[in-house]
Amino acid sequence: MIAPASAADEDIALVTNPWPALLLGLSAGAVAFVLGAVVGAWYLPKVGLFLLALVSAGVGVWIRPRAPEILAVAALTALLVYWAMDFETSRPETALLWDSAQLVVGVMAAVAAVACLLVLVPRAAARAVVSVLVLLHFGGILTAVFSVPTPGGDPPAAWLPNELWLRFYRPYLQFVYLNNAYHFYSPEPGPATLLWARVEYTDGSSRWIKVPSPADLDKDPLGQQYYRRLALTETLNSTYPTPVVPDAIRHQRVTAGQQFPRGPIPLHPYFSDTIQYKVPTEIARRTIASYARHIARHSPHPHDPELPVVGVKMYRVVHNMMRPAEFLRPDVDPLAKFLFVPYYLGEFDADGNLKDPNDPLLYWMIPIVPRYSLPPTELRPFQVQVLPDPRKAPIVGADDYLTRHAGSSPWEGDR
Repeated sequence: MIAPASAADEDIALVTNPWPALLLGLSAGAVAFVLGAVVGAWYLPKVGLFLLALVSAGVGVWIRPRAPEILAVAALTALLVYWAMDFETSRPETALLWDSAQLVVGVMAAVAAVACLLVLVPRAAARAVVSVLVLLHFGGILTAVFSVPTPGGDPPAAWLPNELWLRFYRPYLQFVYLNNAYHFYSPEPGPATLLWARVEYTDGSSRWIKVPSPADLDKDPLGQQYYRRLALTETLNSTYPTPVVPDAIRHQRVTAGQQFPRGPIPLHPYFSDTIQYKVPTEIARRTIASYARHIARHSPHPHDPELPVVGVKMYRVVHNMMRPAEFLRPDVDPLAKFLFVPYYLGEFDADGNLKDPNDPLLYWMIPIVPRYSLPPTELRPFQVQVLPDPRKAPIVGADDYLTRHAGSSPWEGDR
């Protein structure tokens, strides 16, 4: 004989029944998707619906985590929120605000979907799948170790670990944040790597995009978005060693600098050729092309968004730190132009294709040379001012060849 349900039993049923929370979350996700598709930009209601959908779906999974139908509905809810965020991520003025959040929601949907499949299959099969995933995870950690060549490159790194690291494990380990050098410094941090891009449109106008951008600090008071993108740009700081620059490559660079249409672009007088010529590795070149495609798609013309992008000039910029003695000098500050060392990475079309792989200036430093008030004691090619001990000479400016090479100034609008 079944006893009638009491008031206490009804209260417990409200807690143990996941469907009210799940249906509420699914409805909120559906409303967010419809409003995002129809209305476009909408701020406070958007955030409220996103949170309501995700929290409600999470409550449903928390009540009954091993039910496949619960996991499936939760995955669908997260997927609706992901698609709703996509309407904002695809809009240039809000893309930087939602890209990370959209990634997190996409991972939630994928995890819920995989969990649903693991619950449906027999337990032995589920254990086998989990075991394989664990082995793949630790295999990635081992690959990160074995893919590093010995000092001097003799013997070189093994082919199989290197290929696995390059084509599969490195993106995964970067995603789970297990190979980032910012976990520790030994012996001390080096200069920051930035990405500057000059975007050109069909009407001849252009704009500069900087990653990370100083404007990110205004959007995020804690600076997390700025420093997260600063870590992303370190992927560009992977270059092949340059023990010597071939004479033919140097001659092409010097000749192209002399004949540059907007005026000569000399070599930097205070850096050796091996420092000025840095060829990115294969993974870095793929990342550069991906960055160029992303920037072209999310950087519309400021006055006419219908004008397409015709070119994206990419520069890897190393922001050198001031030496201790320079902190005492009134003519040097941390944002001095000559502390930024740009390397030309090429010009790309809107699809991320390199326009001229044979550009003689490709992968060369585009110098920004400090200008001193004392007369030079020696002349280098193109009459670049060279002093025997420039650290003791007053600095009165900088010769900015980056502006000459790019066709417009990257300093306009900077704080």
